Amino acid sequence: IRYFNLFKMPNLPQDPRTLLETPRIVRTVQMGSGQYWHNGLYTCLEKSLSHVHNSMDIVLNFNIDGLPIHNNSKLQFWPILRSIYNFNTEPMIIGIYCGENKPPTPNEFLTPFVNELLTILNNGIIINGYKINIHIRCFICDTPARSFIKG
Repeated sequence: IRYFNLFKMPNLPQDPRTLLETPRIVRTVQMGSGQYWHNGLYTCLEKSLSHVHNSMDIVLNFNIDGLPIHNNSKLQFWPILRSIYNFNTEPMIIGIYCGENKPPTPNEFLTPFVNELLTILNNGIIINGYKINIHIRCFICDTPARSFIKG
């Protein structure tokens, strides 16, 4: 990016992290033997629907799965993902757990997500001054993840 400053572009930042608004600090919570980061459903929806200019209904798919980070490591990720069924948008991470084992309990792992989801389902969200109603289409999980989240 500094190369462009040679062309007299003083408003251009010197570092790509500034341009991309990369967070300097990632806030995680200790959860069992691992860490959990909660990005938030509202944050994901706000980013994906920033172009919306009318009220509408949105239908969501959710995915929860456990996956190893590397063959030679005990670490594994348990992401909570969402995609918008009736829009062509990229999937986004709502939250992610990282630890040597799966999350300690489904209740502890899912509580931040479920609390936010219930609020959004009951009240909808406002983006650009328009009310967006949210509906759940499905939860997509493989057998081990489905067994885990059902408790």
